[in-house]
Amino acid sequence: MQAGKRIAAIVFFLIAASAKPAFAQISMGNVFSSNNSSFTCSYKALSCLTPQIPSLQIISDKQRVNPTETITQKIGQITRPSIGTIEIQAQRVPIDVIQTPTPVQTFVAGPSTVNPDAIFELINSHRKSIGLPLFEKDDKVCALAAIRTTEITAELGKGTLHSGLYNRNLPYWIFENAKAGTDEKDTVNWWLHSPIHRASIDGDYKYSCVACSGSYCSQLFTSFSPKIAANF
Repeated sequence: MQAGKRIAAIVFFLIAASAKPAFAQISMGNVFSSNNSSFTCSYKALSCLTPQIPSLQIISDKQRVNPTETITQKIGQITRPSIGTIEIQAQRVPIDVIQTPTPVQTFVAGPSTVNPDAIFELINSHRKSIGLPLFEKDDKVCALAAIRTTEITAELGKGTLHSGLYNRNLPYWIFENAKAGTDEKDTVNWWLHSPIHRASIDGDYKYSCVACSGSYCSQLFTSFSPKIAANF
């Protein structure tokens, strides 16, 4: 009998010892919870009752919540909005180019605002001051000067000043000073400070006349010296 009891006790301890690795194995691989359980063994009956686990809940690793993995998975699920390429295509828009003609300055003769006789007297005063004989007026020269005042208004706009006089191809030599101004003294001073105009004022001419239309004045210089054709 004693030997049988010893055998039963050994069997009990073997069962208990073998149960721990199984329990440890389960605990290593799984997370579980259970109520208190105990092994019941009766030495008299030589029997051991299997430990009862009333409520055993096993959660596998796949079901385990891992905060790190969850955050990683959530980040992996974030889809960034795709940024498309905006393509701008230039389109040629027809532009109508309107060419504006270059305005031409026009000069309109009007009532004289400059006294031609005052200019004539100032010119003779200058000639007298440098020892030259005074100019004499001539009706033919004065009539041509009056016509020239109406012509130089258009010539100034076209840039062809004096063309109306020289295109007449008169049989005698004649020269002209022309100016636009509103003051007699300023007109004479401007001519005297211009070498080409002063050459006519100081020239060896007998006749001269001044005519004005609006602010445009013409002074002609001549001695009626005939033009001699060159003989070849």
